[in-house]
Amino acid sequence: MSKNCIIYFASQHADLLPPLVRRLKTSHGLDTILVCRDMRELPANDTSKFDYGLFKQILCYDSILEATHVIDSNESLKIADRCARIEESLGASPLDIMRTDRHVGIGFVSGARFLRSSYGGRVNYLGSLDIVIRLCEFFGNLIDEARPVFVITTYSPLAGASLFAVAEGKGVPARWPITAKVGKKMFWTYDRSLVPPQICKTFRRLTSELNTKAPVQLGTPYGAAQVNSAIPTQTSYASLAQALVRVLRRGVILKLQGRYQSYGNYYVGAQVRHIISKWLWRRRAVSLAPVAPNLPDSLPFVFYPLMIEPESSLMCEVQEADNQLTVIDWLCKAVPAGWYVLIKEHPGRTSARPASFWERIRSYPNALVATPFETAEAFINRSRAVATINGSIGIQAAVGGTPVIAFHRNYLGNVMDHVVFAGNYEETRQALRTIAKEDGAEAKERRIRNGAAFHAALEECSFSIEHEGLLLGIATGTPVPQSDIDALVESLLDETSVEGMAQVSR
Repeated sequence: MSKNCIIYFASQHADLLPPLVRRLKTSHGLDTILVCRDMRELPANDTSKFDYGLFKQILCYDSILEATHVIDSNESLKIADRCARIEESLGASPLDIMRTDRHVGIGFVSGARFLRSSYGGRVNYLGSLDIVIRLCEFFGNLIDEARPVFVITTYSPLAGASLFAVAEGKGVPARWPITAKVGKKMFWTYDRSLVPPQICKTFRRLTSELNTKAPVQLGTPYGAAQVNSAIPTQTSYASLAQALVRVLRRGVILKLQGRYQSYGNYYVGAQVRHIISKWLWRRRAVSLAPVAPNLPDSLPFVFYPLMIEPESSLMCEVQEADNQLTVIDWLCKAVPAGWYVLIKEHPGRTSARPASFWERIRSYPNALVATPFETAEAFINRSRAVATINGSIGIQAAVGGTPVIAFHRNYLGNVMDHVVFAGNYEETRQALRTIAKEDGAEAKERRIRNGAAFHAALEECSFSIEHEGLLLGIATGTPVPQSDIDALVESLLDETSVEGMAQVSR
């Protein structure tokens, strides 16, 4: 039996990797093969506790990413045939893998004007597909040789998504640790929809066991709360100066190292413009008068909080429904007559949206726009329903007993009866009519019981974590407590976390 595992290096887990790999080896006899873009991406082992000797092998894929020529359109048929063979063997489209990436797939993002990439500008569409194909071949050979028990990798960016697709296609469990939406907890995902294992089974059991009439307040997810609290301080002139200095210093260093146009980098000028634009937007946004106090109490509306773009929650997890203007169009046209659709920008917005995006929204006579820094709670309880593609606000609303329309087939909240999946305009219309009719006390009590059971199931399907960096998704350079390592390894190797998982969709 194989005694190998493969781990894709991500900088946010630099603190976690050494103790995790050490525990897998000493307690379970598993050797780790680390894959990274470049050895320079790894922490320096003379200034940290990142021990290179822990790994059985360290493999770099940077040479595959560094495509230097633009593939001519005359080769399009050849590329298409190679893509078809990859899709047939793995069940994953190279185009879907390409779409997860902010450099070569950014053209598929419809709701944001993201900064230009010094890497993406050197590779055209066919060249990008060629890179994905070669990444899949590279990871396919690696998995065939290593025969890993599992692979730890995210479903983005380009290399991570390729490894994930290859592992899934070859029947190797692909896992990734993410923060749960309840307290200081995490769980290992088992597919790119990022749902915890056994959530459906646990929810069904707890639905029959729990009987509560008090709504559960899920609150803001741990990481989001920390990020949101820092936003007002990022409107100062000092924060702008610090951000610009960091970008300019990094640009000079990369230029001197000859890595300016390598994968992962952006034009310095584009970054400067991006930082200034984001700073100006935040200063304007915090000065806007709130909308919630002026909304009539009797106003019937559906609340749609916008999602950040570009972001993995749309680009990777829900590629079949990643156009926010489309779902807003469905909502505005499908709500019962006399209802409104209230749209709010995400407070952590990272990129400006095209002017046409907001022009289209404001053209609907039944669309209202809230200010970005108003709390979601100001609208959730007053709304007739919350609509979302893949956002955490939908979970927060559903747990509290508010009906939710989800446009993602495998949305985490879909296990609850009052979270209704809508895949097209007609299904959106039907869902809204059903919600309009089910507005009595009995329906509210049923939704509250469902929300309480879901909250308890999410608690049960995740494990406690104390390390601040793991919860926030950043490397802090501080040791990871042994209790966190024990929880991560125990859950990862638990038989129920590896086999027999049911999809979330109903």
